[in-house]
Amino acid sequence: MNVRHKKVLQLIKGYFGVGTIFHSGKNAGYRVGSVKDLISVIIPHFIKYPLLSTKACTFSLWHEAINIMHSGTHKTHAGFLNILAIHAGINRGASKAVKTHFPDLKPALLPTYSLTILPEELSPWWISGYFTIYCNFGVDMNPHGLKNSYYDRVVPSFNFSRSIIELPIITLLASYFGVTVHLKRVTLSFLRDEWNIILNYLIL
Repeated sequence: MNVRHKKVLQLIKGYFGVGTIFHSGKNAGYRVGSVKDLISVIIPHFIKYPLLSTKACTFSLWHEAINIMHSGTHKTHAGFLNILAIHAGINRGASKAVKTHFPDLKPALLPTYSLTILPEELSPWWISGYFTIYCNFGVDMNPHGLKNSYYDRVVPSFNFSRSIIELPIITLLASYFGVTVHLKRVTLSFLRDEWNIILNYLIL
C-alpha cells in the first residue's frame, strides 16, 4: 500500500509481534518470511478467524505448503514437487521455467469456494477491513435528467467491485446492509474473462 498508510502496517506488525515492514518507492508492505513465525502466529490467527473471501481457498493451499516446509520434506524430490504444484495452483499455472524442467507437473487444485456464515454473524470490524481495500466513495453529477437543476443531479454513492466468483460474499454483504447487488460487465483483461460485481449504496 501507499507509504502514507504505513501506520496501519505498524499496527498490524505490533498486533502479530513478528515480521518486518519494507519499503519500495512510494509503497510499503508487511511481510512475515519465517516458517516458525508463520506456523506459530500467522496460520493460527487465520484458523481462529477464517478468511471469508476467495482468499480462503488460497490460504488452504498455502497452509499445506508451509506445513511441508515446516516438516522439512520440501528438501525431498516428492516434497519439492508438491511445493511446485501448490505454487502453480495458487498462481493459476506453472511458469515457463517450471514447465520446461517439470513438463508433467500438475497444478494443485484450489478448494471450491463456499460461504456458510449468516449476515447477522458478520463482524462490523471485518466489514470495514474488507471495504478498506476495495471500496470507493463518490459524489458525481448525473449526466441524465438535464432538465433538473444542478443540485438535483448530484449523486452520492459508496461502491465496490469484485470478481463474479465472490458473488456469495457480496450477496451476504448486501443482505447485511439491506441493499441491492448489481452485475455489470467490465472491460476484459488479457488474463481472463470476468464479470465484476458492483454493490451500490445511495446516501439518502
